[in-house]
Amino acid sequence: MSHAPEFTTTSEVEAHDRWFRAQVQASLDDEDECTDHDQVMADMERLIAETEARLLNKSA
Repeated sequence: MSHAPEFTTTSEVEAHDRWFRAQVQASLDDEDECTDHDQVMADMERLIAETEARLLNKSA
């Protein structure tokens, strides 16, 4: 089994993998933290537009 350099043993890799999978599952199971994809995309488009406008105003 190949592992990342920050892990020195296979058991460390396996422990990290179990931890990571548990974190992902907990996030998937937490409905309070769920944000609709369309809302995220709309928020990001707004943020990009605001940032572009701010940068254009700085260079003017």
